[in-house]
Amino acid sequence: MVNSLWNLSDFHLLPLRISYLLNMKRLLIFCLLSVFSFAQGQNLNMTLLGQLPYTQTLNDIWGYADGNGNEYALVGAQNGFSIVDVTNSANPVKKAYIGGVCSTWRDVKVWGDKAYVTHDSPNCSPGNPSDGLLIVDLSDIATNSNPAYWNYFPTWNGQTLTTAHNLYIDENGICYLFGANIGVGGALLLDCTVNDTAPPVIGIYNEYYLHDGMVRGDTLWGGAIYQGEMVAIDVSNPSAIGSAMGSVSTPDVFSHNAWVSQDGSHVFTVDEVSGAYVAAYDVTDLSNITEVDRVQPEPNNGVIPHNAYVKGQFIYTSWYRSGILIHDATYPYNVIRVGQYDSSPLSGGGFNGAWGAYPFAPSGNIYVSDMEQGLFVLGYTPQQACYLEGTITDAATSAPIATSQVELLTSGISEGANLSGFYATGTPNAGTYFAVYSAPGYTSDTISVTLANGVLTTQNASLSPLGSTSLDGSVVDSNGTALSRVTVVMSNGFNTYTETTNANGQVTFSPLFYGTYNVSAGAWGYRTECTSIVVDANTSSITLDLEPGYYDDFSFDFGWNNLSTVSTGIWERAVPEGTTYNGAPFNPDVDVQGDCLGQAYVTGNDAGSGAGWDDVDEGFTTLRSPQMNLNGYTDPYLSVYHWFANAGGSGTPNDTMILFLNDGAATYELDRFDQSMPQSQWIQTSYRILDCTNNLSTVQFRAYVADLVSTGGHFVEAGIDQFEVVDSASSSIGPGEELDLGISVYPNPAMEQLTVAIGDRGISLDFDIVDISGRNLGSYSIEKGNVKHIIDVKGLESGIYFIRTQSGQTIRWVKI
Repeated sequence: MVNSLWNLSDFHLLPLRISYLLNMKRLLIFCLLSVFSFAQGQNLNMTLLGQLPYTQTLNDIWGYADGNGNEYALVGAQNGFSIVDVTNSANPVKKAYIGGVCSTWRDVKVWGDKAYVTHDSPNCSPGNPSDGLLIVDLSDIATNSNPAYWNYFPTWNGQTLTTAHNLYIDENGICYLFGANIGVGGALLLDCTVNDTAPPVIGIYNEYYLHDGMVRGDTLWGGAIYQGEMVAIDVSNPSAIGSAMGSVSTPDVFSHNAWVSQDGSHVFTVDEVSGAYVAAYDVTDLSNITEVDRVQPEPNNGVIPHNAYVKGQFIYTSWYRSGILIHDATYPYNVIRVGQYDSSPLSGGGFNGAWGAYPFAPSGNIYVSDMEQGLFVLGYTPQQACYLEGTITDAATSAPIATSQVELLTSGISEGANLSGFYATGTPNAGTYFAVYSAPGYTSDTISVTLANGVLTTQNASLSPLGSTSLDGSVVDSNGTALSRVTVVMSNGFNTYTETTNANGQVTFSPLFYGTYNVSAGAWGYRTECTSIVVDANTSSITLDLEPGYYDDFSFDFGWNNLSTVSTGIWERAVPEGTTYNGAPFNPDVDVQGDCLGQAYVTGNDAGSGAGWDDVDEGFTTLRSPQMNLNGYTDPYLSVYHWFANAGGSGTPNDTMILFLNDGAATYELDRFDQSMPQSQWIQTSYRILDCTNNLSTVQFRAYVADLVSTGGHFVEAGIDQFEVVDSASSSIGPGEELDLGISVYPNPAMEQLTVAIGDRGISLDFDIVDISGRNLGSYSIEKGNVKHIIDVKGLESGIYFIRTQSGQTIRWVKI
């Protein structure tokens, strides 16, 4: 985890595979690499053997075996260091505990029969003295619950060690302290073979701060986290360590941890940020370190990877709120998930859950330190994945198809080919699958493939080109009048084509391959239209009719703008990237369902490290619609979906979202939302415009979100989607001339109950509740002799509703 300075913390390849490594596109890497989709909290090929809760927050973990068949988990805790006997995995027993300064960060490694423990800044109890490098004697831990230990404070160049973020001890007994308070916090080298309770300083790497690292032979692989690079450093001469021999920027430019493969040909890295990857690099040429693959959990949900270790051909990664994940890296260009155990009930991008996972115990058991849930002892029998790869080519020319992909039906896997038409994918589960090979402009081909664990299956595919045509499109209004400057979009799942109508309302798409396309068209002042068509030899034209009306689901950019003073969290039109806070949605991860495309307006859309990363900060941001002329409307109602979330920080969250209407002369408040309102969901609200203004010629809608409080550090996110104006008179649902029946409807607005009362006038009443679209939500009766009927409205969305007689006349309108 980041330290307190960071406030959030078989490898023989065919030439074709080499081409794959060099040409892989970032877009294709985003495709799924696992056969099944495992929701947060589900597990794969791993079993819980034992668990030990703790009353304090845990951090890193390591292991020790005494040679007599006894195994121990060495557990870092916020206030000390714990030794747990896990020989009987079903019944973990605490053997010893050594208290220390209170710190979020501890790291543990072992040399011989000594445990070496570091801590970073004593942040949870400032002012505590340092433990230095804690060294614990484990030689008699089987019989001694009070092991001997030493607090060691080595010095270098007049500086005394007080804190270090991580450590590693190589096969030669050299201890590397990373992120220490000495020098720039690179790596301080101690020799444990000279004195294992007071190892002397023999060298220092002092060019970059290293957050973590590991050493094999003469090479240190370090995480230069603030440079965003994995660096390879020659440590063959500890007294004269120079600059890096090679380096590479990692995918999310926040390099936390690196671990080398068993044969030394590849290194695997993690970036400790939300939504990051385990990335695989070919390091056979340090002057040209090349990324060959990257993987994430699925679903990802912005979860943060932390520590990755390699044992055999498997990568074991503690992935915070997704627990431990195991990937098969037999072919590093095709890393495949084969195991998972989710120790955390939480999901998303927070710093909770599995801090570390130790996979090196002689028994094969895996120890996981979950920050909140305690120590887990897990069982896992290593199982290789099933590997599938091949090339996809044009059947007519034998040329590779760079835009092709393969999908294993019913499995959830879809993988794209590279520029050479080469693809590589796999699954943890053996079986027979239908593989669908496809590409835009080609007829898809479905091939049955049988996959077995540990077996590389090669399956090539040749696709026949489709025919193509030229398609003319016309866009007209409800009267058949041609509409110019209307955006038309056609998409077949592979490619998206966008054109704008000319003065005659015409567009032409050419060439257009045969296939099924989703077609959308829209312009401000019209309702967006979307439909699906099949394009073949018989298709030459399409006509789209747009109905007049102010509607925007943000499929297109109709010119909304914003006025902002914020540092982050400005309104932007985008496909929402969700964040979570304490396991619950915070920024929306999807737009309102039912519109044409997937966009909405949201305040900041960089999931980053989760909630608070790109939220509204230090000011306000106001989204403003284009102006509307509503003079043709008799009784207009504005309907809109909003999202508002406000949480975190200290004290009660107190940020605000306000919806306004402006008529060119004055601004009117429609609604106000704060922390007490329903949170983190799309909610539809409706407003009668004539209740604000009779000036309908220059109407504008505005959505204002503010984070103006200088203290508290609260998170605030908002969204707007499916905006429209409806004329209640034309739809026969507005109040119009309300019936003068002496009927009372109260309260208005209503929140939980709505009362319809007829007093004692000796009449009966049959009535309906109707929403703004005319949909009947319930029919009710008040019999003669009764005076009222009470209706539970808690289940209704916020908005405008109408109480109507069953003959269709409006009695009253009410806001709920």
